[in-house]
Amino acid sequence: MMRSIWIKGVVGLLAVSSVVPVSADEAKKFHGEAAVNVIEIPVSVIDKETGQAVAGLKVSDFRVFEGGEAVDITNFYEVGEPGSTPKIDSMAPAADRVAHTRQLVYFFDLYLMMKRDRDRAVNAVRQAYSQGVGPDEEVSIVSFDGTLRTHLDRSRDRRRIGRALDEVAGIRTRGVDQTVAFTEALSGQPPSGERDSNFYERRHRNREYLFELERRVVRVRDALSATMARFSRAEGRRAVIAFTPGQPETNWSPSVAGVDLFYGDVVYPAQDLWNTVALEAADLGFTLFIADSSGIDVGGSRDASHGIAGDVVQQFGEQGSAGGFNTPGSEGPEGPVGDTDGGMRATENLGVWLARTRKNMLISAADLTGGKAFFLGDMQTVLDGVADQLGHWYSIAYAAPHGGDGGTYDIEVDLPGYPNYQLVYRKRYVDRTASAREAEGMRSAMLFGNDANPLGVLVEIGDADSRFRLGAVGSKRVQFPFVVKIPIGRLDMVPRGDVFWGKVLITFFGTDQTGNQSPISSHVQPITVPTDQFHKAATSGFFSYKVTVEIEGGQQTVFVGVKDQISGKTSIVSTDF
Repeated sequence: MMRSIWIKGVVGLLAVSSVVPVSADEAKKFHGEAAVNVIEIPVSVIDKETGQAVAGLKVSDFRVFEGGEAVDITNFYEVGEPGSTPKIDSMAPAADRVAHTRQLVYFFDLYLMMKRDRDRAVNAVRQAYSQGVGPDEEVSIVSFDGTLRTHLDRSRDRRRIGRALDEVAGIRTRGVDQTVAFTEALSGQPPSGERDSNFYERRHRNREYLFELERRVVRVRDALSATMARFSRAEGRRAVIAFTPGQPETNWSPSVAGVDLFYGDVVYPAQDLWNTVALEAADLGFTLFIADSSGIDVGGSRDASHGIAGDVVQQFGEQGSAGGFNTPGSEGPEGPVGDTDGGMRATENLGVWLARTRKNMLISAADLTGGKAFFLGDMQTVLDGVADQLGHWYSIAYAAPHGGDGGTYDIEVDLPGYPNYQLVYRKRYVDRTASAREAEGMRSAMLFGNDANPLGVLVEIGDADSRFRLGAVGSKRVQFPFVVKIPIGRLDMVPRGDVFWGKVLITFFGTDQTGNQSPISSHVQPITVPTDQFHKAATSGFFSYKVTVEIEGGQQTVFVGVKDQISGKTSIVSTDF
């Protein structure tokens, strides 16, 4: 059966086509292993009157719902202040494990931050650990300036934390570069003098703005996702503190009129991008805290929470909504929509609205994971707030009533009879398959440069087949035949009837020379060897996995990852083109 998988990068393309032969006998003989997805929910309970954490609650006090349906709690314990012993309710189901270590990952977004904001964040973290690391706490430090770097991997050593922060402080921030590049990209075409009045040009400029915004936010999103995938196997309460403004600054903002809403030209993509990060954080067991050390400065009384449509209607008046939205007539794109006499035809620069939207999208993303977004110049206050929220919580878990179906499910935790208590917890998760989770972890290892090849994987590359891409001047697609060869003797294989059986996860991933990343392509491949041939195969045999890799748009690096699903050993091989 021919299987084709396309991986689209921000700049280039990486396409993978593979032949995966599976006989009918094998399909009947071997079946996939079922896995139970246990959903863990750290829940903080706050007394609304005192603002203090509430201790001493029992499993019988809580109710948990998924998609509105009640589910049974399968795991419950209370974690108090750092250094204290977790409390297990004698009436609660037996906990599979009691993991009370706090795993804190500090992510410095040097790609979008300004130097002064980076320095505030670095100094605050340095001060927080000047006297040492608290009990039951481990610290990791990661930065991204276009390149993803791990400066510290789960340490309690105060001196190592200091050295890692020195490294972060020594990397040049890219915020000014992004502001300049963003503005230049938006002004690439000569202004016609009609930018704020002509419907067609305004629509083009707005799309240009939002495309550039998305392109830059995607890079930070991918780096943060890879960071969480890397540390997702750490035991304990996991939290990532992301120092980031969330999106690049620019000296230009789009103009919008009521008619733009009617024709669907106002689309703001960054909210969805940050919600994707939040879902991944919740799915990997992370509480997400976002800290913008630049603070936020917005004027006016409008609130972005009611959306851009309501904002424009409020700005231009109800007559725009009543007239133009229902009867475009001469006020459509064929008519004089560029006038500035009010109503549907007036234009408004939404820089203030965009600033509020940036704040609200980060708040909602953090809230989705049970975390919080901060917009303060005083980063020490931010870190104190994170410590307070992670100081006391209840670990609640339940078995998902489905397994790896890829659906998104809402979670609700309730405390009947306690109206004065506020609950803070993750609100949603994506039920990804086990192989999808493993592929994400492999992508993280690739990005962090953890090249290792314990399985002895070989990658053979054939002759290139070049062809021009239609519709793209000067651009070529180059196809390379790949053969991924896995030595049978390096795999853990188990006897099943008249064959030896194993299973590998094969993952492909690409990056270009500027750090843009393609999505991952992965496939779970069973491997069977007849018993009477196993000794010879283990001595000198290979399992060959054939693919075609198609590269477009300049220099790229293609990563191939192979994980033995039985032994857990992972090999990563990279090839530059």
